[in-house]
Amino acid sequence: MKLNALIIGRNLKIQRIQAGLTQENIAEHIGVSAQKISNWESGKTLINLTRLIELSLLYQVDLYTLLGPECQLSTVQVLVLELARAVDGLAPDEMKLCVSLCRAVAEYKKEKC
Repeated sequence: MKLNALIIGRNLKIQRIQAGLTQENIAEHIGVSAQKISNWESGKTLINLTRLIELSLLYQVDLYTLLGPECQLSTVQVLVLELARAVDGLAPDEMKLCVSLCRAVAEYKKEKC
């Protein structure tokens, strides 16, 4: 999948405007320069995934909305991202518990089929 900086930039700008925010507001919120926001929105540079996720959370939209229709993720990829968000910030022992639970569910599913 090839990401298109122009499409992503356009989508970022649309969401920022709909949120009633300036490039300076966004820059302050996520700790980058307003010039960086401008470069992302104009498609001069491609935003990295961490920043894209931050902005999707800030704008309260899913990544599909920011990436554009040609970059639709599969259901599995969406679920992997959701799992990553769910465990973000957990302690290692809490993550191990989550992994154990996921494995138990997978094993149960295999036994049922």
